Amino acid sequence: MVHEEELLDGAARVLAGDHSASMVQIAAGIGTSRATLSRRYATREALLKAVAVRAIEVVDGCLAPLDLADGDEGADGAAFDAALEELVLALMPAAHLYGFTSRDATVLADPEFRAGVDRQDQRALAFLALGQRLGGCAPTCRRTGSGTRSGDCSTRPPKACATATSPPPDRPPGPDVLPQRNAARRAASRRRPRTLNRPAPCTHPERNLMHTPAPAPRRWIVLAILSGSLLLISMDTTILNVAFPSLVGDLQPGAVQQLWIIDVYALALSGLLVTAGALGDRWGRKRLLMVGFGIFSLASLIAVFSTEAWHVIAARALLGIGGAAIMPSTVSILRTVFTDAKERAFALAVWAAVFGGGMAFGPVVGGLLVQDHGWHSAFLLNLPVAAVIVAAGLRHLPESRSPRSAGRWDWWGVGQSIVGMLALAGGIKQLGKSGVADPLPWALLLVAVLALTVFVRRQLRLDNPLLQVRLFAKPAFSVAATAIFLPMVGMGAILFLVTQWFQYGEGYTPLQAGVRLLPAPLALIAASMVAPSLMQRFAIRHVLGAGLVVLAAGMALPWTFQQFTDLGYPAFAAALTVMGAGAGIATTVASVTLVSAAPAAEVSSAAAIEETCYELGSAMGVAVLGSTAAALYRGDLPALDLDGPTAAAVRDSVGEAAHTAERLGGAVGQALLDTASHAFTLAITPAFLMAGGLAVAAAATTWALIPRDLRPTENH
Repeated sequence: MVHEEELLDGAARVLAGDHSASMVQIAAGIGTSRATLSRRYATREALLKAVAVRAIEVVDGCLAPLDLADGDEGADGAAFDAALEELVLALMPAAHLYGFTSRDATVLADPEFRAGVDRQDQRALAFLALGQRLGGCAPTCRRTGSGTRSGDCSTRPPKACATATSPPPDRPPGPDVLPQRNAARRAASRRRPRTLNRPAPCTHPERNLMHTPAPAPRRWIVLAILSGSLLLISMDTTILNVAFPSLVGDLQPGAVQQLWIIDVYALALSGLLVTAGALGDRWGRKRLLMVGFGIFSLASLIAVFSTEAWHVIAARALLGIGGAAIMPSTVSILRTVFTDAKERAFALAVWAAVFGGGMAFGPVVGGLLVQDHGWHSAFLLNLPVAAVIVAAGLRHLPESRSPRSAGRWDWWGVGQSIVGMLALAGGIKQLGKSGVADPLPWALLLVAVLALTVFVRRQLRLDNPLLQVRLFAKPAFSVAATAIFLPMVGMGAILFLVTQWFQYGEGYTPLQAGVRLLPAPLALIAASMVAPSLMQRFAIRHVLGAGLVVLAAGMALPWTFQQFTDLGYPAFAAALTVMGAGAGIATTVASVTLVSAAPAAEVSSAAAIEETCYELGSAMGVAVLGSTAAALYRGDLPALDLDGPTAAAVRDSVGEAAHTAERLGGAVGQALLDTASHAFTLAITPAFLMAGGLAVAAAATTWALIPRDLRPTENH
């Protein structure tokens, strides 16, 4: 399979030799079929623009590390000679990419290409201007072997040099400056012909300048800001678990309203991730992040002053919209700021640790707040944290956009993605609540299949799609997405079931249950920090596969212990620790692989896909494995000496059994609670084992499909 970068490079070579080459000729020159080329680029114009954008990206990557500050009087002629030589050599690999552009009016009219050429011309002219002051452009002024210069270094620079350093005053330099700049390159090449046989710097195996532009000076501050953003969002997904009983007691919502309070956040978040990622590419990722926090703060304020259930439902929906704007932006900005592969791996490890740790610490923080200040405090916490993040973000976060976000906004695609994702998330959740016999979840899932099928087919035809679904054609990307989704199915179900077991089976308060979950996030954070080192020492397929196997072993531990003894908290603590370690390694490696497999221009699509895997995986785990555990629980309950409605309520769920036991009280109530707790303990461990099977399946896929030589922590 031809990767996109290879395809565009091959197309540029064909076009440089024959600018009028047809799509059939280009495909033949690349070594692929016309149909394969058309699936990626529907028209020849779309292909030409993609090649032009690729040229800009390549040259930017080559030039960024070579900058000498304009006006740096401390540089001597030798420094300029070396820098100009590096400039010439750096531009050589992109010659075939630039070869056709000066003859194509469509490409020259493209604003993204013009902006990139102007930017590169300014950089090249700064080199030449410095050389004019230092005499570096004079062909008679050269370095000799003894370290001195030969010739008269005060000689006036030649006319070509002065012309190149003096762009016309009535407009900025554009593509028509290229012939003058090429003359300067040829002059420099004649000065040092012996160096032209060595590898170009931006493709040198030790320097890898093509894909490693100069790092952002404030990248670690950016990482801290984005980590704070993610911590707030991830905590908010679970903090309601603790605040919910207090909220229900205060506002007295009906059964349907309770379901909406719980589910509307995830529905809004899942439905808008794709649209938000594309909007950030076009509008600006920093701007979208700041708007997302504005929406998030407004929603938190509404929740704090809520006096009716529908107020909380509206606030939770707005929180989901704000979260959808924030989450893809964090990954996209990280990918833009951290240009070095090793540093990016560490940054994504921090991202994974913060995300997993925030979800687990949410109940603990929520419990501490709610028990002293009521359920409103769970939302009030968002306001000061968001204010600090916005203030720091406005000052330190860089703005970035995708160079491929031009063109008309795809309103039809927006509608199809929102309908499809809402129906998919809603169908999965409804399936877990009402079971397989209810037609409603199946109807929702059918709508999701139809809407998402139409959406995918439409995105494949567009030059500038909302979601670059062709990323799944890359084995590393698709396997990384699978390695996130399948374990999240298991982890979502296990955290849901373990929390129920703590509260109903063991009688812990929500805060006590949250504290007893801490072995998982602590192990996850530690393992996430170790994962980048493992990725540098061992093959990615082995690190990811081993992490998934460790995760599967932790999931299987409760069932294994149950075969020999009664389960208690120590067994679950050991299982949670092992699961956290495996999940920390697996999710970090999968995130690094997924983001690295996507071109920089398509990182927002990769981020939206990653977040969707997390959200839908967790929801599907609760729906499928949670329903399986519920069915096993009903099967493990013995005959109950209770009246019909009461017995039916006890069989419905362990939560209903606990409420019934509390109402009955005395020895009868305690006996009922012990019976229900024992049945629930027997029911959840097979579900854990099934979750481990999913992790093993993900590990097998990893070893089978990820290329052996894949190294996402190395610059390419």
